[in-house]
Formats: sequence, structure tokens, C-alpha cells
Amino acid sequence: MSSKLSSRVKFLKTVLSVLGHKKALKALNLMIQEMCSEKGYSRHDGSHYYLHLVDVTMKIFNSGIRDEDILTTAILHDAIEDVEWINYDFIKREFGKEVADDVLILTKNPDIDYKQDEAALFTYLNQCFSSPSTAIVKTADRIHNFNTLGNADTDKQLRVANDTEKNFFPMFKFARNEYPEYAPFFYQAKTEIEPHLLKIKESCEMERVLRQEIAKLQEEVKSLSITFEEAL
Repeated sequence: MSSKLSSRVKFLKTVLSVLGHKKALKALNLMIQEMCSEKGYSRHDGSHYYLHLVDVTMKIFNSGIRDEDILTTAILHDAIEDVEWINYDFIKREFGKEVADDVLILTKNPDIDYKQDEAALFTYLNQCFSSPSTAIVKTADRIHNFNTLGNADTDKQLRVANDTEKNFFPMFKFARNEYPEYAPFFYQAKTEIEPHLLKIKESCEMERVLRQEIAKLQEEVKSLSITFEEAL
């Protein structure tokens, strides 16, 4: 477990304490202990993985959502999927059935390649958006993952951008209509992501054109070299 917590982790701890959300605070302490870089859980930039859980939870809190089960689910949303010893029964026992049910819904099947199996991805997202609580957590998760793409390679950035536009934007629209009490949250999700998405697509298209131009120039240079050698 990391000996020094960042300011945003300390802030979330304070927020949960002030709200009296003992269950959510317990979940946060568990994830800090289990999903830290010392135990092999880190983001692509080398930071503790639990910081992703903190940022997803704070995104929800900053949107005015205070429901303890939703915040607890946000903290635990990757626990079953990524921590070997944590399962549904453990979460149900420690944090209640509603949280356990929601975390299970958000958990991807490790035997499915969702990047290749569009039908499976469609089914998974429909499950995630089948209730306001899981829809909120999945949306906050997508926002944070999208906004931290800076260190990813171009191919991944474009893949995530296309996936978000094709699969998540329709889900955001569905959730706005289906859960009107949370409509501003789902509307904000699209308006926050869209400018970055368009910039990624524009940048990738420019890169594609430049690569084509470079390949064309290389072929011209090769052709000129051959012509020059023949002339000699």
C-alpha cells in the first residue's frame, strides 16, 4: 500500500467522511490497499490504478450525485474484473446486494474479446445502461478513460474515439431519455468528450495523409535512384 496519498485521494476520503458514507470509505480504503502499483496495478502512465477509481467517483460526486451505493459501486467497479480474490459474494457480504449486483453488471467476461465481438459489446453496454446506477458509473468510467488517452498510441486513440462515437454516444442519449433525473449528467458526458473525440479523429486523419505523402515521396526517390543508376 502506498505510504503517501495524493491530495485528490485525501479529498475524496474527506468528502465521504463528511457525507457519513462509511461503506464507500471502506471500499476506497480496500481499493487503495489492493489496486496500487506496489501490487502490480498501475495505469499506462505508471500511476496507482486506484487513482482511476478515485477520479471516476469524483466525476460522479462533482455532478451532484451523492447516493452512497452509486459512489461505492464507482469505487469498486473494476474489483471483480481485476482483483483475483474479490468476487460477487465478497462484495455482497461487505457492501450489500445492490452494490454487488451493480459491480457484477459492470464486470466484463474475461473470455470475450469485446474489441472484436460487436454483438457481445452491444449486449454488455445494454446491461450497463439498464439501470441509472450502472449507467452513471459506466459513463463516468468512459469519460475518465477517454480524457486520459494522451499517452496512448495513435491506433488506440482512434479505436477508442470510434468506439465511443459508435457505441457510447447512443447510450448517453438513451440514458438521458430513460433517466430524466440524471439527464444533465449524460448530456454533459457527450459535450465533454466530443471536442476531444473530433480532435483525435482530425489528428489521425492528418497523420494518415502525411504517411501517404511520405510513402509517395519514398517511391519517387527510389524511382529517381534507379533512373540515375541506369543513366550511369
